[in-house]
Amino acid sequence: MPRTKQLPPKTGIGWAGVGVRILSALVVGCVLLASCGSDPSGSEASDSDRVSLSYAESPINDLLGIDIALRVGDLVELERSAEQGVVECMKAVGFGYVAVDFASQFEPEAGAEDPESREYAELNGYGISIRPVIDLPKPEDFVDPNDDIQSQLSEAELEAYSLALNGPTPPDGEPLAPEDRSGCVAEEYDAVYAAWAEYSAVEEFFGEFGAELAELEQRFQSDPRFIELEAEWSSCMAEQGFTVAFREEIFVQLNLRMSEVAPLLVGGEEPPPEVEQMMDDVRDWERQVAVADWDCTQDVQDEMQTLRYGYEALFLEEQQGRIDSGS
Repeated sequence: MPRTKQLPPKTGIGWAGVGVRILSALVVGCVLLASCGSDPSGSEASDSDRVSLSYAESPINDLLGIDIALRVGDLVELERSAEQGVVECMKAVGFGYVAVDFASQFEPEAGAEDPESREYAELNGYGISIRPVIDLPKPEDFVDPNDDIQSQLSEAELEAYSLALNGPTPPDGEPLAPEDRSGCVAEEYDAVYAAWAEYSAVEEFFGEFGAELAELEQRFQSDPRFIELEAEWSSCMAEQGFTVAFREEIFVQLNLRMSEVAPLLVGGEEPPPEVEQMMDDVRDWERQVAVADWDCTQDVQDEMQTLRYGYEALFLEEQQGRIDSGS
């Protein structure tokens, strides 16, 4: 029985991934937090008065017990480490195994191991136009170097090999939950399964409180400190040759540029040279604006981060009853 092929998740390392670089994270609703409230005295207090600037870490990360900014590159390294563990585990029970580099089979962008870096911006921009869609390899295209090993085993040896690698096959053929799996893959992939579970926990949390998180986004962006920092960022961007009052405008402009090229593309066909040049122009613009964004963010990111953490804490305070009830 062949190795269960655990292809990497479809992640799309675009500007949402790069968005850990503060300003993006601040503009996206997941960190721009909560619903309206008033102080116990009954008089309205402005958010800028209520938000504490004393937090050095993310209150939401602390609540969930995870790191929301866990990067795709981190997952790739966890998986590669797990594969080396499988090699040693199989060796211990008398079988050969070749570590599979799953990430290399879906060709992530250069620099994807650190999408927050300036290098990533230089190479990929936000990862949007350079790779509009990241497709998983088709099952028939997947190459497992262990197929050769298994092809040389007798039927009895192959059964023992599969049992050591993946554990017993469920009678009904249904996939087992990670905690119910056994075999070398299950033993060595604990950290990978846990990281994937963290992503699920984040999705569940922000799905549950999505409306409340979106409601506070405008309150956050109305904070005088945010406005001042964003104006500083905008002024820096203008000096770099990009006229944008706020960060979302970058993606509006990028979308417009891409929409001019999209109708000229025909699926499955190579674009003509003039269309390819148009695509290259869009990619070059994206890289240039992403680098400018990265540079201009550096001077404001610490204050933005602190302010973001304050709004996270405000959200948790306002939603404490609901969080405690688990509803």
